[in-house]
Amino acid sequence: MDSNSIKTQLRSENSAQSEVGPPNPFVVKAISYIRRLGGWNRAVRSQKIADQGCGRLRHLKIFRQYFKHIALIDTELQLSRIRDSHRSLGSTSRRVSRKTCDGICLFNSESFAQSRLHLDAIFCACVFDVVPPTIRSRIIAAAARNLKKNGFYCVVIPRNDQSITVRCSSRNRYKDGHVFPRGRTFTFYANFANGSPSLGKLRRQLTEAGFRKAADLSVRRQVCLILQKSMTAEHRHQKS
Repeated sequence: MDSNSIKTQLRSENSAQSEVGPPNPFVVKAISYIRRLGGWNRAVRSQKIADQGCGRLRHLKIFRQYFKHIALIDTELQLSRIRDSHRSLGSTSRRVSRKTCDGICLFNSESFAQSRLHLDAIFCACVFDVVPPTIRSRIIAAAARNLKKNGFYCVVIPRNDQSITVRCSSRNRYKDGHVFPRGRTFTFYANFANGSPSLGKLRRQLTEAGFRKAADLSVRRQVCLILQKSMTAEHRHQKS
């Protein structure tokens, strides 16, 4: 397949699942784990969190049950779709330059990468498997920049889905995954199976960005990594 054509027509936003679909069950597991580990009282709900790669708001209902201060992060294309579908969120999208997460705010990926929100936790669910490697490194760097010291980074990645992997072959290979035509565009998928180059590289990227592992809750069908931002990363991003 023509790599240049794929690069210009790749729309990972089109992989986002509908908000009416069921949330990934490991998002709730990650929330429960970090609430226990951080000693967070649900009655207070003062923690500031972000949904990095919020897509079509599949997990917003879950986050609202636990947190009052939520930043929704995605590409400008995806945010424009959110504004069109959710008029109630339209006014908050103008807050992209604010250094706060008071209530629900929308940040495009570029604004988020330049911000320092000092968040308590960032959730990146069902994202790394649908973006190519270069985008993953940017996502990780933005998360490290916006977390407070010892803040939690919760990475959830579905994997080993046979309905997808059966359609992967040498003909649609791209980077460390595969692409699938969708109208005039392409979507991307990488399988983060145990022992795969994708998973090994992701772990190295997270370590290099200054994250340390707090827990690995992964099972065969899901990667679920609970990480914390180290002091080294805090000093690194203060200097940058």
